[in-house]
Amino acid sequence: MNFNQLIDHTYLKPEATKKNIDNLIMQGFEHNFFSVCVNSIW
Repeated sequence: MNFNQLIDHTYLKPEATKKNIDNLIMQGFEHNFFSVCVNSIW
């Protein structure tokens, strides 16, 4: 079983930058995470 597919990768800080969010998304793809969650400001 691949546990990465059970992980929600998050970055919820309101002061996040576009670079932070882009990095988070790329990590989600690279590690095959189930989801990527960001603050609703994005």
